[in-house]
Parts: sequence; structure tokens; C-alpha cells
Amino acid sequence: LGLGGWHRALADIDTECWKASWAAILVRDVPFGGLQVAAYAEAKQRLQEAALRLHELGSDLGSGVSELAADAVAPLPPPPVIEGLPL
Repeated sequence: LGLGGWHRALADIDTECWKASWAAILVRDVPFGGLQVAAYAEAKQRLQEAALRLHELGSDLGSGVSELAADAVAPLPPPPVIEGLPL
């Protein structure tokens, strides 16, 4: 439309119709926009907390598995290749 087309389009619209349209848009979009922002902030907070808990759980599980693996392998004798190396 360009800038001139925009002005012509507004000139062709009834002012009351234009006001009613904008009122409906603002009454609907402003509250829902606020709800979207609030929902995003809440979801972000909850996901960050869940990610932190998963990270802590993963660290605990990783150290536990490493400890179990070390305990399982410790009683075994070293492989023959390592026995012959001078220390």
C-alpha cells in the first residue's frame, strides 16, 4: 500500500468502526499478551529448576556409577601388559 495507500485506507474507514475494531483488539490482545509473558516467565523458572535438579541427579548418578565400576575392577589383577612395565 505504501504510506499514501495507508492514508487513503484510513480515510475510507468509518471512524466509529475503526474505534470499535481497535477497542476489540486492545481488550483481547493486551490481557492475553500479559498472560503469555507471565506463562513464559513461569515456564522458564520451572524448566531451569528442573534442569538444575537433573544436573545434580546426573552428577550423583555419575559419581555413584564410577565408584561401583572402580570397586568392581579393583580386586582384579592388572593385565599382563602392565605387570611387565617397570614402575
